[in-house]
Amino acid sequence: MDRRQSSTTNSSTNSPLAPSTIDSVHPQPQKPAKRHSLLSISISHLTTSQLKIIGSQVALHSAAWAFFIVIWRKHVIPLPFDLSDDRQTWLKPVTFVITAISSGLALISTWMFSLAVREWITSHLRGPEGLPLHRFLRGMAIASRSPIRDCKQPGWMLLSLGVALLAAVQPAGFNTLLTPTLFDYRTQVSNSEVDLSSSAIQSYFASGALNGCVFNDSLLIALGVGQTESGYAAVKGNEKFPSSTTLLNFDFNTSTAGILPMTFTPIDASPWFQNATILPQTISEPLEDGTPRLLSISQQGFSADVSCKSQNLGAGTTPSLTIATTPPSASGGPTQYTVSSTCASPENFFNVLDVDQTSIYGFQDYLTMIACPGTDQNSYTLIFIGDGLYFWLNSTVCTFSPKVTNVMVEYLYTGSKRNLSNTITPNTLPGRGSPDVGRPAGVSSVVTLFNMVQIAQGDTSNIVGDQLLAGLEALDGAGFQYNAGTGPDIMRALEEYIRGVAEYSGSILRACLSSHKSGGAFPDGPPKNTLITSRGWLQSYFFGWAITLSTTWILVPGTIIAVATIILVYKAGIAAPAASDAASTSKLPFDPANPSDLVIASAAGGLAGAFAEAPMEEVHRKREAKDVRIVLGDISGRGMGLKRKI
Repeated sequence: MDRRQSSTTNSSTNSPLAPSTIDSVHPQPQKPAKRHSLLSISISHLTTSQLKIIGSQVALHSAAWAFFIVIWRKHVIPLPFDLSDDRQTWLKPVTFVITAISSGLALISTWMFSLAVREWITSHLRGPEGLPLHRFLRGMAIASRSPIRDCKQPGWMLLSLGVALLAAVQPAGFNTLLTPTLFDYRTQVSNSEVDLSSSAIQSYFASGALNGCVFNDSLLIALGVGQTESGYAAVKGNEKFPSSTTLLNFDFNTSTAGILPMTFTPIDASPWFQNATILPQTISEPLEDGTPRLLSISQQGFSADVSCKSQNLGAGTTPSLTIATTPPSASGGPTQYTVSSTCASPENFFNVLDVDQTSIYGFQDYLTMIACPGTDQNSYTLIFIGDGLYFWLNSTVCTFSPKVTNVMVEYLYTGSKRNLSNTITPNTLPGRGSPDVGRPAGVSSVVTLFNMVQIAQGDTSNIVGDQLLAGLEALDGAGFQYNAGTGPDIMRALEEYIRGVAEYSGSILRACLSSHKSGGAFPDGPPKNTLITSRGWLQSYFFGWAITLSTTWILVPGTIIAVATIILVYKAGIAAPAASDAASTSKLPFDPANPSDLVIASAAGGLAGAFAEAPMEEVHRKREAKDVRIVLGDISGRGMGLKRKI
């Protein structure tokens, strides 16, 4: 073999292009490059410690956000503590304990973040490419939440300051969420209710569509005789005695004032009204069930101006009065008393109900009433006739002027929706109001009074008379005497009684018109053209938790730290397969935050002389050092160590 051939052969053999040439002739199978992403990473790639880090952050912040969402949806969560107790010595200890718990939760969250950064650093140190020394040092500063003060590296400096700030405010977020405080919750509310003075209601009434709620109310369970206790409560309330009236299971302080109560849930109306289904919910519930709350709202009410005086009436007086007596039959029984007047039946009663005459059956003790048109267009005349126990009401004439009013109502709600305890205090606002003669509410009030007095009559007594008598007996200390038939106490008591029953009838009429009634005028509730809007404020003063718009940020700092923790752990998991293929990988534990581990690993890897060839100038030495890549691996004869990647 000559030298040229030998040279050619050697040249061909030693040429760096030889493998490529051979591969081009005989292609060798190539190993596909590994690709990793957050979507392809599997839980199997994560170590037990990494899973614990992720699980801790997910559990901690999921629980915090769950509690936050519960409060947000319920608006408030009150604690069942009596706020009237000014001593509340438990308030500071509870605040101290919750502050300590909040600090502990924030410490756990930031500690998990620190572990995630260290996992990320370690996974890269174990990889074949290592980690630049400056990134290693920057990462350790961030893991310890230490600010980086290097204006030449603004990105790292802002990142470290951001981490430090998030870690600093995270305890305040947990503390704001978990600490119950005293809240004065106030929000505006509105409600639609029947407008008794609307022209649409009057049109329905004129057509006869409302007769079931106006004229036939004596057939409704809601207007049983016993419900005239509203008049008795008005008499007592006028003399400052404690009194209340019940309507639809709501307790009114003294009188209903002609309003329909606001309800947070639909009410089954069938026990009160024939063929009725429900009274719909009128106001939404913005507070947690069971939270004590005060609702102040202006509503439309109904009342009457009443003026009574005793008169000697007869067939020739104005108004006239005739009492015809039919004695009992030979077999015995009650006496029939027929009371009538020559006055015409008031407008809108004609052909529906005659209230200008009546017949009752009883013994000597009876009480009855008839109604006539008033002396003006804004009133009715009511005539009461009594005998026996009720002689002090004989031949009493009352001017009755019904009116639609404005009422400021205060609702005090306590208890749960299913077991709601409430007190309603209506206060009729000053002003004459809108006269309501000949309209549904005014007519209904007269019909209610007429029917109740008639139905209240028994063989030996009259319930309405007994209630008036009980109210007058309560005034005994004020000088009431039975033989003082013309005394001012009697007239005042009768006036208040009539007004109380009239206001109750206005509330019943509203409820009847507002309910869904099969076969009634409004099967699906009153139409929109019969409604008006009432507005007010709902207020609650309680001890508990509430989320307001100004505190919705409280969990954001912790959530950012949690998300960063999970991302760093997953990135560490992505780097793990590459690290497992590196020959220098050590299976021994290594904590870059442990000074002992760093000293031992640096000594084993010989980093002490890693920069011996670097220039002595400080600037050049720092510049050289920050670009050095270091790896963590097994050092022959020395164990695990940090060494410079060549």
